[in-house]
Amino acid sequence: MDCQKYKDGVSLRPILDMCNSPYHVLVKWLAKLLEPVRVSLAKHYVQDTFTLVEKIRDINLVDRTMLSLNVSSSFTNVPISETIEYLCSYLRTNNVELGLPLDDLKQLLYFCTYNVQFKFNEEIYRQKDGVAMGSPLGTFFRGFIHGEV
Repeated sequence: MDCQKYKDGVSLRPILDMCNSPYHVLVKWLAKLLEPVRVSLAKHYVQDTFTLVEKIRDINLVDRTMLSLNVSSSFTNVPISETIEYLCSYLRTNNVELGLPLDDLKQLLYFCTYNVQFKFNEEIYRQKDGVAMGSPLGTFFRGFIHGEV
C-alpha cells in the first residue's frame, strides 16, 4: 500500500492496527529481548511527554531556550536493513549475548520488518518496507539508528 498524495504534496497513508497480525507476538518478544541494548545505548531517554514534564518541572529556563527536534516520519522512514545490520554489528563488536544466535536474531528481525502481511477491509496487503506504526520494534529501531547518526 503506497502513500497517496493530497493537496500541497502532503503524503498520507492509512493507519493500520498490526496488533492482531501473526507477527505481533514475535515482535513484542524481540523488543523485550533487545530492551537491555536500548537501555545501555540511551544516554538520554524519555518514555513519554509526561515523563519529560516531570524531569524538567523544576529547571529554571530563564535566559535559556528549549528546542524540540522534529524528524519527519521518524518511525515509518527508519532504514530497516541498515538498522538491522548496524545492530548486529554492534552486538558482535561489543560481545553482547542475548541468548539467541546472532544469525537467528538477524533473520527474525528481517522476517518481522519486511513483507509483513495484514488485513484491511477484508483484503490482504503487504507492507514492503518500514516499521509498521505501533510496532514495538519501531521505537527501538528509531532510537537505535538515531543514536548511530
